[in-house]
Amino acid sequence: MESENLTDEEELDIKKKFIDADCIIRRTLLKSLSTHQNKYYSTLIDVQGIIKSLKVSTQFSCSTSKQFASSTFEVPSNIIELS
Repeated sequence: MESENLTDEEELDIKKKFIDADCIIRRTLLKSLSTHQNKYYSTLIDVQGIIKSLKVSTQFSCSTSKQFASSTFEVPSNIIELS
C-alpha cells in the first residue's frame, strides 16, 4: 500500500489536513444554516405560546359545547305544531 511508504510526518500532515477540512465544513454549515434561518424566519417562533393558545381554544370550544348540550330551550308560544 502507498500509506506504508509515507513517513510519520507525512501521515500526520495528511490527518491534520482532514481534520482542518472537517472544521471548515462545520463552520460553513453553521453559517449557511444561520443564513437560511434568517432568510425564512425574521423573528423567533414562540412554540410554547402557540401550544398554550391551542389548548385554550380547545378548552373553550369543549366548554361551550358542553354548555350548549346541557341547556334547555324554550319554544316560543307563537310556533304552530305541524303534525
